[in-house]
This record gives sequence, C-alpha cells and structure tokens, in this order.
Amino acid sequence: MSSNPEGEAEGENERDMQDELMIVCLAQGWTHQQVGDQVGVSTKTVQRRMGEPSFAAAVSRRRRERVERLTGQLVTTSEGAVAVLQDLLSSDDPKIQLRAATVTLGQASRFHHAEQERELARRQDEIEQQLREAIDTMTEITDGSYGEGQ
Repeated sequence: MSSNPEGEAEGENERDMQDELMIVCLAQGWTHQQVGDQVGVSTKTVQRRMGEPSFAAAVSRRRRERVERLTGQLVTTSEGAVAVLQDLLSSDDPKIQLRAATVTLGQASRFHHAEQERELARRQDEIEQQLREAIDTMTEITDGSYGEGQ
C-alpha cells in the first residue's frame, strides 16, 4: 500500500488522460510513432497498450463510432447525389444512362455490405460486453480466483 493515495490517483488520472488521447489518435488512423510523439510516450508503449485487449477494443469501438458519424454525414449528403443519378438515368444518351445505372447499383451493393458489417460489429460489441460481465460475475463468485488464470 502507498502512503500517498492522492499521488496514486493523480498518476491514474494522468494515465487515463494519456490513454484517452492515444485512443482518439489511433481511432483517427495515426501511426504508433505519431501517437507516441503526440502523447509523449515511446512507440513501444503505444504498441504495448494496443496489445491489451480492453485497450484495443476501445480503439476499435472509437473507430467504428467515427465511421458511423462519417457514414451519417455521407448519407445526408448522398440524397443530392442520388437525385443527380436519377436525372442521369433519364438522359437521352444511353452511355450516360448505363454509367449512371452502373454507379447506382455498385453503390447500393457497397452500402448493403457496409450495413451488414456495422450490424456484425454491433453484435460483437454486445457479445464482448456480455462476456466481460460474465467474467466479472464469475470472479466475484469465486472470490477472485476465477480471473487469476484468465
């Protein structure tokens, strides 16, 4: 036990802030070197933190959240793009009609696949949360001995 609990709390708070900054930067696609330089830690520290399942999961969640926000913005602005494609489908030029149809179908397929991936990621997050809760419960039931070997 430490004789300075306030110092421990400050150290934990600083690590939490460093972790949050690392998570934000990594979720934006920064390299480990860039993150280390920004946070003031070594590349090895960033790599070591990414090796921790809970930290890596937090980065993955943050990346998905970011992609979802960007996707929402794209969906909002895509209404105008769809209107343009609809107009082009009515063109008198068959080449323009064919190109508009090809683009429309290709984008519809990509959108469908992206939605499926997002749904799978959401389900994975739910399962991981349930697993963490089950492990926590088992650890409590076994007075901590369950988590020791995990």
